[in-house]
Amino acid sequence: MENGRVTPETVVDILSLFIRVIIEQIWYQFELYPRESFNKYTFYGFQVNSSRHPGVISYLDEFVKNLKKLMKNGLITRLFLEIFSNKKCKYSFGFSFKNSLLFEQLKNDTQFIDFDYSSNEMFDSFTLINELKSLLYSIINDYSNLSIENSNEVGNFKILISTTDDLQISSNNDWIMEKHNNISDNNSTQNDEFFWNVDLNSFKNVDLGYLKIRSYLAVHKN
Repeated sequence: MENGRVTPETVVDILSLFIRVIIEQIWYQFELYPRESFNKYTFYGFQVNSSRHPGVISYLDEFVKNLKKLMKNGLITRLFLEIFSNKKCKYSFGFSFKNSLLFEQLKNDTQFIDFDYSSNEMFDSFTLINELKSLLYSIINDYSNLSIENSNEVGNFKILISTTDDLQISSNNDWIMEKHNNISDNNSTQNDEFFWNVDLNSFKNVDLGYLKIRSYLAVHKN
């Protein structure tokens, strides 16, 4: 990362690493895996948790490998992590990457992944990491204030990835960002929104031009 400049491939590596860390913090907070199976460590100044179970590590390694492949081909649109209690979706974390110029360019030209931007200020590692740190802080701060209804089931979650703009991709009403992209993809001045039987809390936006992330936590009142 000479002079703080990075290639598109490094952006993908950094973003996928942050997503992995975010997922593990959610697993820990909602006790989807036993908390005693996690180790604490420092990640860019944050104290975070990481599973030490070989099966979980292997699952995450494979997930990140596939996530990177989608990103490098510009096919990532949205990502969801849904948490279930008594076979019903109780919490949904959603992340929209729509209108990110990086992924739009990669979709049209996969060779762009190796483009050298060392003399250009477009991909600045300092700004990128600070924006993603702000997002991570926003997520941790938001769910820490929740009164969480824990499930007796371990590992009761789904991770879903959308690679299309088709708003009717899923008939599942829990896919809020698929069904109602006006909430997730547009700027909002409200931190707490209500939509039917869902409390929707928006996280910190990431606005870097080449990378845009809109994200939320939905609490389903079912």
